[in-house]
Amino acid sequence: MIDMNRRYPLFRSALRDRLWKGPEEYYLPSLEEYVKPFLENGFEILQEENFCWIPHSAGPTMCALMVFMTPLLNKVAKKCAMRELVIAKKR
Repeated sequence: MIDMNRRYPLFRSALRDRLWKGPEEYYLPSLEEYVKPFLENGFEILQEENFCWIPHSAGPTMCALMVFMTPLLNKVAKKCAMRELVIAKKR
């Protein structure tokens, strides 16, 4: 399962959503909240992590910048990366 990370600082829609939508419409679970249902239903978590710093809407300049910055960002702020990954298997 891969989904969005609510800590990612570059969401263009974040401010707009908070201004015009109710909290239930823009809420993104934490990585721990994504993992919890798997654990509660007998899955073994093989991997859980945040990754990817390049937004969907990145143009060539933003993409190049984020590719360049990824190693540094992963060292200092990995928990803020754009995506959340959970890999699990049924026990």
